[in-house]
Amino acid sequence: IISYFEQELNLFFNDVFKDLDIIEKEIKNVILTGGGIEIDFINKFIKSRFSSEKNFKGKAKRAISDGACIIACQEIGIIPKTFFEIEDLNKVKNNIGIFINKFEKEEFLPLINKNTFIWQEGKKQIFNLDKEDKLNFNIYLEKDNNEFEIIKNIEIDLPKELKRDKKTVRFSLEMKFNNINEILFKIEDFGFGEIFPKTDFKKEILINLK
Repeated sequence: IISYFEQELNLFFNDVFKDLDIIEKEIKNVILTGGGIEIDFINKFIKSRFSSEKNFKGKAKRAISDGACIIACQEIGIIPKTFFEIEDLNKVKNNIGIFINKFEKEEFLPLINKNTFIWQEGKKQIFNLDKEDKLNFNIYLEKDNNEFEIIKNIEIDLPKELKRDKKTVRFSLEMKFNNINEILFKIEDFGFGEIFPKTDFKKEILINLK
């Protein structure tokens, strides 16, 4: 079984090198990617064909494997070298969050952090109610010049079961991207221990960044 694969590999490499201005003995490293590279036969074959004592081996997803092959082909002249710029549209460019009262001082707290990716799950933040009977606050985008732009005003009337001493009312806040232009803002009752168990209060609000 192995001799058949060895024959096919030799035919493949013979075809690759017949029109190149480089010989196999000049190759110092061979990059192996994808599944099956851990098979002993593959390693022995590469060493016998290229006289390489040290090989770089590593499993890779299809995209990485394709990219490595393209670069390798460019380096040995099979295809022309190309240059291109890549912009990662999945990376968040600004902090997005709210202002909170901390020790009688207002402080900006990001709920989504700059340079994270839109597919990353953010952590839930727990807050006490600031004003009785309703929720009323702004969601801000922090600009690079340390200025803040309001992107959404949140105003929610609370149900009667939450109209109690504000020190006993707590909420969990969470923000996550649905896509690059849309954020889902979620707020729900967090409860206050055994004294005031968590209720069914929950709100979801879409924020459009366009």
